[in-house]
Amino acid sequence: MPPLIGSPNIIAASDDKPKKNEEFIGRVNSQTSEIRMARTTSPGGGANPH
Repeated sequence: MPPLIGSPNIIAASDDKPKKNEEFIGRVNSQTSEIRMARTTSPGGGANPH
């Protein structure tokens, strides 16, 4: 059975915009590189590198 992740880890943004990345499943929170589930919030004018 997979472990329960009670809350996301907050990952700092790599640029100077005040973004907030909350990772639920991924390399930081669950050491999983196959899939990532995160929520990113940023103020208007932010850029997404993807």
